[in-house]
Amino acid sequence: VVENFSASWCGPCRVIAPIYAEMSKTYPQLMFLTIDMLMT
Repeated sequence: VVENFSASWCGPCRVIAPIYAEMSKTYPQLMFLTIDMLMT
């Protein structure tokens, strides 16, 4: 399991989002989760 804690106001989070999405396609055997910090 790979967790990504993110928020819409976070610049670095927005930069890594497409990379994280590509990694989830490259490694389908892993579970990729994104946790929106505004929702917690």
